[in-house]
Amino acid sequence: MRIILGYLLFVILISCQGRPDSKYRKVIADTSDHRVKGSILALLDSLEYSYVKNVENSEDTSLLKFYKKSPIDFRFDSIRYYAAESSFFKTDSAIIEQLLQFSGDSSRCAWIYSPDPHSSNVRKWEFGFSNEDGAKVLIYAYIMSACGSEKRIPRSPSAIEYIINKIDLKVFSHWFKSNYFLNRYQLCEKFKHEML
Repeated sequence: MRIILGYLLFVILISCQGRPDSKYRKVIADTSDHRVKGSILALLDSLEYSYVKNVENSEDTSLLKFYKKSPIDFRFDSIRYYAAESSFFKTDSAIIEQLLQFSGDSSRCAWIYSPDPHSSNVRKWEFGFSNEDGAKVLIYAYIMSACGSEKRIPRSPSAIEYIINKIDLKVFSHWFKSNYFLNRYQLCEKFKHEML
């Protein structure tokens, strides 16, 4: 019941906001399918609340202060983030085509990764985590979920590093154009054997 209520709240928040000022609007402006455009803009905007994965609960005020959030902000941001993450894995493969539009985009990405203030290790990629890198992680998570992987966006720094080093979006784009007709499971199996 709580999940359904959370999802309904997320839908209401998204529909009320409309997000015409999305940061990603220019990148996706070429898309002729406006339904896909709107959904990916809302999705990316909601995934920017990834800091919620680093906070145990709304009572952790010291960590919330680090992120400049209140307990109420944390609760709403959690609903938005987890609902967006769940809906991401339910979309069709057109989302891959949309994410490929971020190839070469070096803007700072906030969709996937928020630094963990408890970690003393900082990897080189964390300083320049771009929208292109974020698109690689989302594409990887989307495809691999069809093979039985957990339907969660990776948050482990070592997993993210592996993905951004392993996937070249230009090479992947050509590969995907040759294989777009496959169902998700077939796409996943072929991706594991040919791209990883």
